Amino acid sequence: MLTIIAALVLAAAGPAQDLTDCDRRSSVECRTVQPFALQVGSSRTDPIEVGKAPWIDANGRLLIFPGESVTVKYDDAGALEVAAVDAAQNIVSDQRVAQLMAQVAPRPNPQEETVALVPTKGLADPPTQGVRLTLRQADVGEDMLLFVENATDAPLAYNAAMLAPGVQGMEWQVTTICVVRAGAFSVEHWPYAIMSLSLGDFERGPEPPANGSLCG
Repeated sequence: MLTIIAALVLAAAGPAQDLTDCDRRSSVECRTVQPFALQVGSSRTDPIEVGKAPWIDANGRLLIFPGESVTVKYDDAGALEVAAVDAAQNIVSDQRVAQLMAQVAPRPNPQEETVALVPTKGLADPPTQGVRLTLRQADVGEDMLLFVENATDAPLAYNAAMLAPGVQGMEWQVTTICVVRAGAFSVEHWPYAIMSLSLGDFERGPEPPANGSLCG
């Protein structure tokens, strides 16, 4: 099962991507994904080993796995550049995750995706430029959280696909993402396990309404 999962994840890079090229690239461009275990339903997986993978795939999309944090910059054409990487736990503490989970639960419909907008206070060393993305699973339950810190001077729009349980097992699915205000911090939340996120088409987005979110 773990071999199949790893193959599905790496397939997001597209057939043109030579993953062995990681041996010739820096850790800022390519990394060895640290093994991670996930709570799926009532059980916890064995450590999932993906191996080496590029941060940016052949289609120009960012691949991020649970337990990772990465800061990227993007140009007017949406091309991504990795500026810094870290372990997710160094950026978002267990205590902070627990606080955020208390904000999004209880939910009227546990299967609905939700987004919580929260201040940057409580995160480690907020970035001074670019966009920092951190993916973590809650300590209790399956819930997944993507922390998005937008240190640019413009609203951030992007799109996302997730490798998550589907009708035919683990499969890539498009998911809703919200625009992040300039200089702001948001949290995307899913109430189920996610093996990986593929993020792309980073661009200047429309300004969200003053008292609401703009998602799609």
